[in-house]
Amino acid sequence: MVDVGLILVAAGKGERLGFPAEKALVPLLGHPILSWALLAFEDFHQIVERIVVVPPGRESEFQDKVIAPMNLKREVTVIASGARRQDSVANGIAAMSDRPHWVMVHDAARPLVSHRLITAILETIDNGESVIPALPMRDSIARVGYDSWIKSYEDRSKLLAVQTPQAFHRPVLEYAHTHARENKEAGTDEASLVLRVNHPVAWIEGEADNIKITYPADVTLAEAILRTRGFSADHPNE
Repeated sequence: MVDVGLILVAAGKGERLGFPAEKALVPLLGHPILSWALLAFEDFHQIVERIVVVPPGRESEFQDKVIAPMNLKREVTVIASGARRQDSVANGIAAMSDRPHWVMVHDAARPLVSHRLITAILETIDNGESVIPALPMRDSIARVGYDSWIKSYEDRSKLLAVQTPQAFHRPVLEYAHTHARENKEAGTDEASLVLRVNHPVAWIEGEADNIKITYPADVTLAEAILRTRGFSADHPNE
């Protein structure tokens, strides 16, 4: 059984949601998105450290207003984010003790990640594989050409829609971040950085419910999914 450190990235803005503060503070059934994301990982003893990355200067606010009222069984460390997502994740890795040999990175904006999917990720890294969850593309995928014209269509059978949580052997992820920093490279997620240093990344089937909350309609959908799972507005603090 491997020891895992979890990094929850919670520094994204809520502008496209029409929310004045960070996306992680947007309420779902009356409780912040971050609360639901934290609860999703609460029962996994393999996760020996939990780090939440928030905007600089907001650490105490997140700790006092979101995390402390939840009375979680496991300790959560709140740290400041960097300028970009990958800088925030690098800060999270640096804040970990030497104990975790694997690192799991998850977007707090995906608060509906299930126990089943987290378990599948942990089982995969227990076999020594870096892994991401992903879904085969269902829609036709077009490449944009000049102005408003379509240039071509892509073969969707070879494309995946990537999700989080993503998990990697810690030395590999640290090296990928170092390589990106030294070469002034940017990645959309951790797997994109790891692949650039020629380390293999496996994928398992993700979940349609594991949505990334970006637009107001996503909040409505997320609340509906939580209700179908039997959750209510009282759940996070009950």
